Amino acid sequence: MACTLIIGRDEDLCCRLVRERLLASGREVIYLPEDQLFPGLNLAWAFDGLHSEGHVGLSRTAPLSEIGGVLARFYGIATSAEDFQSADGQYLCSEWHALLRGCMRAVAGPVINLLRPELWYKTSLLVPDLIALVPELKFALPKTLITTRIDDAREFFRACGKHIAYSPFTLPSEYSIDREEDLGKLEAVSTLMPLFLSERVSGVRVMAFVAGGAVAFDPPAGNADVAQCCLDMSAQLGLAFCAVQLIKSDRGEWYCLGVDAMPQLYDCADAVRDIVISRLTTALISDSEVRQ
Repeated sequence: MACTLIIGRDEDLCCRLVRERLLASGREVIYLPEDQLFPGLNLAWAFDGLHSEGHVGLSRTAPLSEIGGVLARFYGIATSAEDFQSADGQYLCSEWHALLRGCMRAVAGPVINLLRPELWYKTSLLVPDLIALVPELKFALPKTLITTRIDDAREFFRACGKHIAYSPFTLPSEYSIDREEDLGKLEAVSTLMPLFLSERVSGVRVMAFVAGGAVAFDPPAGNADVAQCCLDMSAQLGLAFCAVQLIKSDRGEWYCLGVDAMPQLYDCADAVRDIVISRLTTALISDSEVRQ
């Protein structure tokens, strides 16, 4: 009987709930807590051309050929924060990340998510990323500006009705800029790094969770056309599981603010979380059951 491999962390609610659902259904699960693997990890992988074989596990191992599905929720950081500051810790994490990315392609069953190389180190995609990676994007996008000139930022601020947001490139965060004095605080930042500014669109914020080939909206404000646009976007990004950040504007237009390729499920409605976990569980086991 095929088993399911889950690679993640104890504090990840998605990992925990999928694992509990699989075990409750009688499925065998091998769980690898990413930050608790060394020493103790048992991983062997050999490949020759198109053929590969090996095994993986901790106290219990399984051949790669018996893994019917993988929930890949790892970040490539296999040490504590303190150990990562050391040369050995950084080397271990780098090798671990590279090994896993390659090994995931040796699994015959579905891997959620088997990220493309462009997304290995950037799982939160902002508007500039989407413009580059999803050229056929069907959603409207807020106006954006990337600049190191504070005068350009001031002009953009006024052009957007003095209602914009600042976000670092590397973090999924957003700081509202609604006053001239708030904009002035960015002047010091602009001397160190480019400013990423975007228009703030008024409307209802909606999170669209793509999982198992379907979409669950939180809150339930979407429709079939919006869902299809989310599915098309996830397909172009190669993501089996993601969260699309949307706004339904006051004029009824749908804007996309970004995509999270490693979505968390803490803040969504209980009913939406249950739907997502159910779809992920089904996706992980259905293909392997067909092949048995």
